[in-house]
Amino acid sequence: MWAIRRLTAYREIKRLGRMRYRCGVMWLDRKLIDYLPPVLQQTREMQAVMEGEQPAVAGLWDAWKTVLDALFVRYTNEQGLARWERMLGIRPRGTDSVEARRAAVLARLNEQLPFTERTLRLMLDGVCGPDGYTLEVIYREYRVFVRVHLWEKRAMDEAAALLSRVVPANMVIDLGLRYNTHRMLRPRLHRMLRGTTHRALREEVLA
Repeated sequence: MWAIRRLTAYREIKRLGRMRYRCGVMWLDRKLIDYLPPVLQQTREMQAVMEGEQPAVAGLWDAWKTVLDALFVRYTNEQGLARWERMLGIRPRGTDSVEARRAAVLARLNEQLPFTERTLRLMLDGVCGPDGYTLEVIYREYRVFVRVHLWEKRAMDEAAALLSRVVPANMVIDLGLRYNTHRMLRPRLHRMLRGTTHRALREEVLA
């Protein structure tokens, strides 16, 4: 029964997606006067009426498209994102960009239990980006080792929340930032780093 419901929901989402695409394309060049018979399109009165009603109908069409967009996280606006966040219990920071908030919502929707290492990587891709972290599952130690790269450190809190939800309770979460190391600094000349503090060398993104 659960599988049938999931398949039905999937088909409905695909149908709405096709409708959203048609709506977006359909209104690009449609005018109300085009719906009238040719004989009426030539009358001055009908041209004036259609021209006056065109902005109102275009506004209604845009509002309908906004409602359809709100069903899809990748296309919804900030108002739609706020609604998704309320439903999923996500509290965005004031400094989060729209794309960061969108990634957090998608990561929450993509959660599946029980998880595999491949599934966990897909979840972290949504939070940190495919190149924004390193992951190693050390099975003999029951430890999940994750290091977030410095350029994605804004995603640390969301990554921590994700891991706490999906990692089994019998495994240790080892999460931290991937700081700059001496090996990463070695190719740079000493004069290039002169005047830079030790903390900046360790914690700032290298240009």
